[in-house]
Amino acid sequence: MYLGGVDFPYFLSAVKMFPFFFLGALYGMSDRVKSLVTDNGWVYAVSFVIYFTLQLTGFRISIVNLTGFFAIVVLMNLFSKHDSKIPLC
Repeated sequence: MYLGGVDFPYFLSAVKMFPFFFLGALYGMSDRVKSLVTDNGWVYAVSFVIYFTLQLTGFRISIVNLTGFFAIVVLMNLFSKHDSKIPLC
């Protein structure tokens, strides 16, 4: 992509991955976001329903992968709940 004569070869990938980076940064910095993602049953249930609805309908937006965003919320919730059952090695 050329922007003002400068070539940014991975600009589209960076734009597509930014929401996941931002969610991870918020998750790491804020205890409120961490508890919202991992401890809140409503956020888990809504993310689960939206994830499967988007997955079954095949809804896609070319800029941001919404299915992946809700999958991350579902997986973070599941991993935090079953952390003691996951082997270390």
